[in-house]
Amino acid sequence: MEPLERENQILEIHQLALARYQSADRNDAVTLMRQVVLHYADFETTGVPLLRSNIIHKKRAFACEQCADMLMEREEYPEAASLYQEAVDVFGSLQDSESMQHAGECAHKTVVAINSLRAKPQDRLKLLIAHYERKLQQLRIQSGTALEQAQVHVEVAKIYMRRERYTESRVSYKTALHLFEFGNSDSENVLRCAECHHQLGNLARYRFHEMEEAIAHYERAIPLYDAVTSLETYDPSSRAMCQLALKEIEELFTEGSRAFGEGHSGL
Repeated sequence: MEPLERENQILEIHQLALARYQSADRNDAVTLMRQVVLHYADFETTGVPLLRSNIIHKKRAFACEQCADMLMEREEYPEAASLYQEAVDVFGSLQDSESMQHAGECAHKTVVAINSLRAKPQDRLKLLIAHYERKLQQLRIQSGTALEQAQVHVEVAKIYMRRERYTESRVSYKTALHLFEFGNSDSENVLRCAECHHQLGNLARYRFHEMEEAIAHYERAIPLYDAVTSLETYDPSSRAMCQLALKEIEELFTEGSRAFGEGHSGL
């Protein structure tokens, strides 16, 4: 698609989003405006003509601000804050007086959105995740980004782990693993698969007490670690910890079987 044709296509979606918002079809308006923000950002990375770059930059910034305004009405503060901040960054890069004024306004709106989270403390974690969710949305509309998406899911999994949100962490690690496994087979990717299996094994063992699943993940991790021993980023202690975990689980099963047998020996 030619750049001008693509720009016009995005503009049509943008105008439709605003029309839906004016007609009180707010849910559809937000969905469309999210698409506009993503497509403008993608357009900038895939061939905006030089003479149009500042114009597209400004359109993207306004779309971010408008989408964030809509989200504020819906009390979706984390995503709104993230989009206001994106608008600040884009407006600020333009340097003209009008854009700098808008950057200041969006900076104030960012603070308002973040302060609104005080009334909804459960959403504070979402503020941490919002940046990564936005990045994932952008990657999903680009081809050949499976490995980049997987790495973002790993970062999200780590955040959930630190916040003791173990179910969400496991989901993110499994999603990352699925994407890594369908990627290329270079050593770095193999190492990432091993690390995902290792973390999933730890979650299954320590947080969910699902020993059979833990064993399966540790047993998958070990040969993957063995395949990347020449990498500088490979840590031999990772393989050793998986091996130790398997040994400890086996001993736990053995002790359980022995105790069960002794308990029934007098029957």
